[in-house]
Amino acid sequence: MPFGSTWSEELVAEWLDLEGYFVKMQIPAGSAGSGGRYAPDIVGVRFENDELEILHVEVGMSFDKWEKAEKRLKKKFSREIEESITNYVLEKLGLSKNTKINYRRLVVSLHHPKEALKKIEEENLAEIMFIQDVIDEILTGIETGKYRSYESKIKNPTLPNHLWLAKMLENIHESYELKRKEKSKHNKKLET
Repeated sequence: MPFGSTWSEELVAEWLDLEGYFVKMQIPAGSAGSGGRYAPDIVGVRFENDELEILHVEVGMSFDKWEKAEKRLKKKFSREIEESITNYVLEKLGLSKNTKINYRRLVVSLHHPKEALKKIEEENLAEIMFIQDVIDEILTGIETGKYRSYESKIKNPTLPNHLWLAKMLENIHESYELKRKEKSKHNKKLET
C-alpha cells in the first residue's frame, strides 16, 4: 500500500484497510486541463451485500469560505471523476460494467468551518467524518478485537506492522491502559 501524502491521508487509508477495503491512493481520474490531473486522495473498494462498494475519500481539504469549498468539492466529486474511478476499479478487478455498484463519497475533515460542513451535507456532496472519528474507530476496533484475524490462533494479536500509524495508536493505547491499571492498583493499595 503506498503512503499517503499527509499523515491524515495515511491514517484514513490504514483505517479503510482495517475495515476490509482494498485501498488505492492517488489513482488517475481525469484531466485538470493544464497538463495536470485530478486524483482522489483515497479509493477504498470492497464487496458488501453482493454489490461492489467504491468509497471515494477526500481528506483534510482546507477552505475558509463555502464558495471555495463548493467549487473544489464539486470538481473532486464530479460525475466525470466518479465515472473515471468506477471504470478504473472495474478494469483492475476484471468486472463488467453491469456490476452492481454503491458509490460513496466521504470527506474526512481536519478543521473545516461549521458553515461549510453543514452545506456539504445539505448539498449532498459527501458524507462527513472528522479525523478524530477515524482515530476513535481504530481505537474502538483495537479494544473490541474487531481487527483480529479470524485465522489467528494468538489470543491477543496485534495490528499488522505495515499499518504503521494505526500500530502507533495501538501502542499508545496499550501504554495508556497499562499506566491506568498500575495507577488503579497503586490507589487500591493506598486505600488499604
